[in-house]
Amino acid sequence: NTLTSYHGSNPTATPMGGFDRVYDGDFAKWIKYANSLKLRIAMRMRNVEPTLAQRYAEEAVNNSIGVITTNADNAAYKPVGSNTLWMIASAWGDCRVGADLTAYMNGYNDPRRKSYFEDATFDTPGINGIRSASQHTVDTYNKYSKVKVAQGDRMMWMSASEVAFLRAEGALLGWNMGGGSAKDYYEQGVRLSFDQWGAGSADNYLADGTSREADFTDPAGAESTPAVSDITIKWEDGDTQARKLERIITQKWIALWPLGFEGWCEYRRTGYPKFFPLASQVESKYGNLVVANRMPFSRKEYDNNLQNVQAAVGMLGGDDDFATKMWWQR
Repeated sequence: NTLTSYHGSNPTATPMGGFDRVYDGDFAKWIKYANSLKLRIAMRMRNVEPTLAQRYAEEAVNNSIGVITTNADNAAYKPVGSNTLWMIASAWGDCRVGADLTAYMNGYNDPRRKSYFEDATFDTPGINGIRSASQHTVDTYNKYSKVKVAQGDRMMWMSASEVAFLRAEGALLGWNMGGGSAKDYYEQGVRLSFDQWGAGSADNYLADGTSREADFTDPAGAESTPAVSDITIKWEDGDTQARKLERIITQKWIALWPLGFEGWCEYRRTGYPKFFPLASQVESKYGNLVVANRMPFSRKEYDNNLQNVQAAVGMLGGDDDFATKMWWQR
């Protein structure tokens, strides 16, 4: 409200321009980002607080300034020094692309792959991710596809594509997301992502009603596994609500790259996209848990902040472990 009031009285003022590494002091863009975050939060809690979630989502979209709708308004931070994803993926070499993502994108023949990933370095070239809980040697691990990211790249906080997919889900629920249908916002989300990554026209991609997630053929030979989803790209009005939601979230999850935290939240919230089983067994207490529901508090917190940690654990509704669900998952 403070930003909206100030911007309304001073529409061209940029008093924070010299300090703003996201929008160069453009308050209108900050207001759009704030509304978009409100929409994201509303959708996050919609399974446990549906009435409140709808109210906040509709307020965000129908605000006088509105939400992010173009890639020119994407919230992306210009790093001081190095992009942290570049540090982890390139400078340290501590991560590789996941097989779940490459299997979907390979199956869909997705042109964004060349912008997302580097080719694997096995004898047979191609985009090849690694399965969760793999137990390869370091030499083998290093051959899987890396993240394609440059040291000076901006770090994405929120994109127009994500906002469009949020509106698609809202429209699917019958919420007032600005007058468009779930199909309209779904296709808009894909098109915005293609534009964001310079992937050309999305027309043929959106018209593809047959391509599905690919089987994972492990180039190292040990951990191949069949596809777990048959969801296609083309919007189908006759599909069930569940299948429409799977389609929205699967494409949203692909477009969220490289926002891993948001992708994690989407899976925990909806169960989509469908993931491969783990490549190796985890602790028996976690059973078939494919993705952690939360991160336990660290040993350091228990040592230095015991009273507050104990109070927080008491509100979890379960043990302080990977399996206990966040409140918005229930």
